[in-house]
Amino acid sequence: MRTLLLAVLAGAIISLGPAQPAAQQQALAARIVHTDPAAFRQSAAVDGGGGRMGLTTLVNRGAGGREFNFLHRGVIPPGAGIGHHFHNVVEEMFVILDGEAQFTIDGRTATVKGPAGVICRAGHSHAIYNAGSSPVQWMNLNVSMIAGVYDAFDLGDTHAVGGD
Repeated sequence: MRTLLLAVLAGAIISLGPAQPAAQQQALAARIVHTDPAAFRQSAAVDGGGGRMGLTTLVNRGAGGREFNFLHRGVIPPGAGIGHHFHNVVEEMFVILDGEAQFTIDGRTATVKGPAGVICRAGHSHAIYNAGSSPVQWMNLNVSMIAGVYDAFDLGDTHAVGGD
């Protein structure tokens, strides 16, 4: 699955290659997504996590191939996080753009300082928590081993201070 994640990312980079005729440039421009954190939707308990965070979907299902589910961009404020969960047929790559986050994978926690990426393999539990005093800027690329399928199983742990 790591190969699939890398192939999707490589395809996105290659599509930004040399200059193209005007019609192709317009098509490319329609695929470039800009973000404004002030416009992110505020979501509570993301995957059962503690607190609220702002996030948006940059690219939806199918845009990067049949196995591509989404590309999310968000901000995790101090004291908030994405709850402990796992996927059976989905793999994710979280990219910390700025800040520090505590990543827990299969019960082991490490602090990751951005810019950095963390791969979350299918069948392995994971959670993210911002224990710091500054917001964490992140992106999440989600792909499935079965085209068009997304699954997530909440483990009932908010992964926040005072959580389960």
